[in-house]
Amino acid sequence: MEIQTALAPRVRAVGGPGRVNLVAGAVARAAGDCVRAAVVVLSLPELAEVESVIASAPPDMPYRPGFRAFHDGPALLAAIRALDAMPDVILFRGHGIAHPRGIGLASHLGVVLDLPTIGCAESPLVGECDEPGPERGDWSPIRHSEPHSARRGIWIAGDSWPSSLRSRCCFGGVGWAHNDKSAIIGAAVRTRTGCRPLLVSPGHRTGIDRAVEVVLACSRFRWPEPLRAARARLKATP
Repeated sequence: MEIQTALAPRVRAVGGPGRVNLVAGAVARAAGDCVRAAVVVLSLPELAEVESVIASAPPDMPYRPGFRAFHDGPALLAAIRALDAMPDVILFRGHGIAHPRGIGLASHLGVVLDLPTIGCAESPLVGECDEPGPERGDWSPIRHSEPHSARRGIWIAGDSWPSSLRSRCCFGGVGWAHNDKSAIIGAAVRTRTGCRPLLVSPGHRTGIDRAVEVVLACSRFRWPEPLRAARARLKATP
């Protein structure tokens, strides 16, 4: 937690990459005593694969919610640093600033790499929002919320959010320094009509509006193509 507290002030969740020609998706999973990561770089707007890298590394600590960077980070960093074609922005399967201490996986690794990063996730750690509109491209802001005193957690409005997802929202929010309830920390984005929204949050060197634009620009289905490609590459690796 001390490392997160020290790194959080260095996060810049503003601006964003200008013209994006190359966008990467980065995912990781446990593989025995190590973590294996895949990074796939795609061109925009073609969404054609430019490069892919697989790397493995031991985690710094066992996985715990809110501390994914210490579990997946070493392998992800090894894969990203092995790229020949450095992307203009990296999408991570995890959170950015929508995190109890304002520094999720995408923000943490964005600061370490000093690259524009964006977090994409299904399950919130902190914050509240309304259900976005039903069409692709609709989105609603995620605002930081202090934890409910009885539940030590958060809620997301909207009956169409499944109860299983809402029940998993009840552990975040404690100790985040920027606890102004009006602070916008991400967006619930409808990346495909008829599908549940993704939770998109700036990682580093990217603002919310630009993060949403980039995610939509590389989404054909619910998950952005770079993350779909990285996940497929990882699953295909024995």
